[in-house]
Amino acid sequence: MADLDDEEEKDSKHWRLEGNPPKVFDGDQARTIQFLTQFKRFMLMNQKANIAKDPTAKCCYFLALFEGSKVEGWCEQQYTWLDKVEANPQILSHGMTAWDALKQDFRHSFIDYAVHKKAHNNLRKLKMSGGNIDQYIADFKFLAQCTRIDVNNPTTIRLFSEGMPFSLAESCIKLKQPKSFKQWAKAAQAQQRNYILIQGLKRSKDGSSTTRPPPATGNMTQNPFFW
Repeated sequence: MADLDDEEEKDSKHWRLEGNPPKVFDGDQARTIQFLTQFKRFMLMNQKANIAKDPTAKCCYFLALFEGSKVEGWCEQQYTWLDKVEANPQILSHGMTAWDALKQDFRHSFIDYAVHKKAHNNLRKLKMSGGNIDQYIADFKFLAQCTRIDVNNPTTIRLFSEGMPFSLAESCIKLKQPKSFKQWAKAAQAQQRNYILIQGLKRSKDGSSTTRPPPATGNMTQNPFFW
């Protein structure tokens, strides 16, 4: 009898989860990555438990931590999908478990969307600073990639031009009339280099840091560098 009790106690340990599970997830995108990380850590702590070893049970436990109107619809879809997987496991992609697929869908539905939204907001706020056109171009391209938008889209190009000082954008249009993002980037780099060279030449000639422009000649395209 004592041996049987020991066996039952050992078996019960396989069902017992230790540690604190993540707090309920209500769809708050600011907590998305944190929530998934906490769940992974919790499962690793309990990797010998049956729930952690059974992909379907792991999915159900994961979904049980969701609560609120923002996630209700998504959870319902996942439970319906799990029923289909149990009835026909072949619907899973080769080499993937139910948990792998659910985690992937969660990242796509919440994490990727959160990153996309944040990058889009940052892209709209991005401005060229300190005269560093190369950094501005690199930052703009990176954020555009995160938002998965076409840099050659007219709306995107307009956003790019609005992030530069007005005089720089105006000079690019007057001298180069760029159409694509690549043409805009090259034109902006060229105009900024010209501006820096001209200002350096002025300082060397008058021995000061004054950067007053010369009198207007009537031809605005000859003196477009004073932003």
